[in-house]
Amino acid sequence: MTGRGGRGSRRVDSALAYEKGDDSTMPDSTMPDSPVALITFAGDYVGPPLARLLARSGHRLVLHQPSSEFVEELRDGGAEVAAVGTAGEGFMAGTG
Repeated sequence: MTGRGGRGSRRVDSALAYEKGDDSTMPDSTMPDSPVALITFAGDYVGPPLARLLARSGHRLVLHQPSSEFVEELRDGGAEVAAVGTAGEGFMAGTG
């Protein structure tokens, strides 16, 4: 059944190798199943309410330029949050 081409052959080959003890061909089974949401400019406009809504629905969050207080609020509520950049930095800083 392996090596005959077709859409599922690679998947079948990987599954068979995994059964034989070669787990290097299978994805990490410890990876969480929860979806990830990336929100740019998360500190303004619709960013905070959108992040709160997605956190409540079980999303892991990657937030661009959130305030540290907002990140703390989400984490205190049980959300998994990664912050990228600092509020007030970036190409739009000082334009408002």
